[in-house]
Amino acid sequence: VAEYYRPLGLDVQLVVSSVAALKDPPPENLLPMIVRCPVVDADPEAGLRAREQSPVRLFVLRLAEEYGCHWVDNFNYREESWKVQASWSWLQSAGRALKVHYLFDNFGEFQPLEAIDAPFLARAA
Repeated sequence: VAEYYRPLGLDVQLVVSSVAALKDPPPENLLPMIVRCPVVDADPEAGLRAREQSPVRLFVLRLAEEYGCHWVDNFNYREESWKVQASWSWLQSAGRALKVHYLFDNFGEFQPLEAIDAPFLARAA
């Protein structure tokens, strides 16, 4: 993802959980872009929502909402379980428009399915 967007002049923030960063440290060249998700205690009442609404997913969502920026994630945020989140209305409007859908091609290369809007690219320049 960073290799795709950085040449366009965009700042990239790569969000990882603290546990993942400790278990499998990221390569040195990615360290300046890494943002560790704060550690959040599990909510025993959350039940099945825990996997869907993990602290990392919520952190990515809140970063995108705060900065009003494009965001890349492979999860479907239209599910009913997200209605209880404070960001639900943003997800249904601006957040939906800013979410980048993607796939990896046969060579393992990141391929966004939508282009980044020209105003965002102009701000990055």
